[in-house]
Amino acid sequence: MIRLLCVGASLAGLLCLALAGLLPWVVFAALAGVHLMVLRYFFDREVISAPVSLALVAVVSSWNAWRIFEHGADDALWAVRDLVVAIAVVRLLSRKTGREILQILGIALSEAIFATILTQSATFLFGMCCMALILPMALDAVDAEEFRAPVKSGAAGARHWARVFAGIVCSSCVLFYLLPRPASPIVRHSLVHDRRHTFGEDVDLGSQAAPPGDTAVLMRIVWDSPDRPKSFYLAGARLEVMTPDGFFHAPDGDTAPGASPCEAKPTDRLTVYQTGIDARYVFHPFTVCRVRPAAVRSVGPNLFWQYDVPLKYDLWVTRTPLSSGPGSNTALPPGMQALERLSSRVSGEGGPSVRMERLARYLRSRCSYSDAPPARPSGASGIEWFVFSGRAGTCEHFAAALAALARASGIPARVVSGFFVSEFNEGGGYFIVRASDAHAWVEYLDGAWLTADATPGGIGLERRGFHLVDRLRFLWVRWVVEYSLDDQIDIAFKTFRMAGRFKADVLRVPYRALAVPIAAAAIVALIQALRRSRRACPYASVIRAFRTIGIVLDESVPHERHLVEVGRFDAGLGEAFATFLGEYLAWRFGGGKVDIDGATRRIVRAIKAHRAQGPRRRRVGSRHPHRAGFS
Repeated sequence: MIRLLCVGASLAGLLCLALAGLLPWVVFAALAGVHLMVLRYFFDREVISAPVSLALVAVVSSWNAWRIFEHGADDALWAVRDLVVAIAVVRLLSRKTGREILQILGIALSEAIFATILTQSATFLFGMCCMALILPMALDAVDAEEFRAPVKSGAAGARHWARVFAGIVCSSCVLFYLLPRPASPIVRHSLVHDRRHTFGEDVDLGSQAAPPGDTAVLMRIVWDSPDRPKSFYLAGARLEVMTPDGFFHAPDGDTAPGASPCEAKPTDRLTVYQTGIDARYVFHPFTVCRVRPAAVRSVGPNLFWQYDVPLKYDLWVTRTPLSSGPGSNTALPPGMQALERLSSRVSGEGGPSVRMERLARYLRSRCSYSDAPPARPSGASGIEWFVFSGRAGTCEHFAAALAALARASGIPARVVSGFFVSEFNEGGGYFIVRASDAHAWVEYLDGAWLTADATPGGIGLERRGFHLVDRLRFLWVRWVVEYSLDDQIDIAFKTFRMAGRFKADVLRVPYRALAVPIAAAAIVALIQALRRSRRACPYASVIRAFRTIGIVLDESVPHERHLVEVGRFDAGLGEAFATFLGEYLAWRFGGGKVDIDGATRRIVRAIKAHRAQGPRRRRVGSRHPHRAGFS
């Protein structure tokens, strides 16, 4: 049993790492094979000696030190993981006495703690539950092996370990909500570079378009204001540099100073939870008034995170469009006279908003949306090819063409790349932003920066649904990965507030009305406690069992007198009682590790076997026994 528990605990530690995404599954499968070989053939053997073990650990440590020196601090966590796994495997293949087995269990626990701090996956809980179940059983087995004590088994053992497991789970949950959370900062500073999706800020019509249909969730947005929109544009990059092939981000040296903070009163508050996207932009709808955390910098019309990208941030925005200084350059690149003539003919006369609507309507009527636009001839301008010849493209083609036509008409315009958000999860009350929601549109200046979109199709439609699986994932992200000190303070504040309300409600009840039920409850609790204290003594249980067959033992006389009287009553019962008495005295006074519960059950079963002989009353010793003698 001890070898199975020891190997199982070591394997559970590796499973925690694999489920947390910190250990490749191929490596886990190979290490699992090593564990099975050790369990089957080599548990009682020394596969590698102590000098070889030290040499292997030294080699792994040196290689990881070189790895950190070459690649920087970003590989530090992976170096620690490799070192811990190497020590676990080396320790499993070495000599295994009681102390070494405790070391194996300690290494497995450190692997589970390492995975707990860094995990973002909910499936990790399965590995942690395995560790919480196996580790106490393994420690108990090691203790039983050292002190030659019986191991709990059968139904009683199953109930015992179920209670231990429940206690570990409950205490872990309490500690999780009481202690500070180190996971989020470590994830931000060390694992934030492990992103699956990048954000393409530039609109380059000469590059290959990204494949459509990627439904991976990149963000979840909780809209705290009651009057939430049905859909909205989530802006990322505002692109003002135009070329014949699209719009691009301005170099840092050519970027105008950032706009001053918005002083308008916020109309909406929302919380953005990012996952799996690599971008330093602050994604936001409407006009930003305030951001928390406030470590952001404004570069031209764009907002960037000044340090590490947070996985969660709060936004206060206003739906009132505000001017952000002078308009951008309206000049077109050389050689785009055909686009200028078309813009002048289509836009006509009127204000900027009227002319923008005409240009957008023209593009929607003459061009079609396509995820696979036709190939552009070599040397042709990307924007002009789309407008005059290709006439099929993605949202980037429509946005670049609309902004170019607007500039040709003298309207300051720029392209915005981000996401169009319209999917709402009714199961959790939040918006879902997927990779397939990536979109590009136009902002033009008409007293303030307004939005225009020429892309035909389903823009503006709301998608509602009940996504239970995503709701569970978001609960994990919200209350485990992103559980922070702010949440702890908020929970404590709400708890004290509820306690204050409960106290106020209780004080409204007259004290005299509460006195009777409180006194009755106290008396009942005291009686039950006295009964439990009497039943807690195994010897008292045996005395009560003897009374059922007619043997009334005085608790004020020595144990030897009880043994004599039981022997006179029945010789076989006297031998069983002598065995129990020896185990009871060893448990009560000798400090030995004795299964007293099992011994008590055996003698009680032996007493019940004599119950069919008929009642016979016999009193030994004093007529008024002193019941406190052997408690």
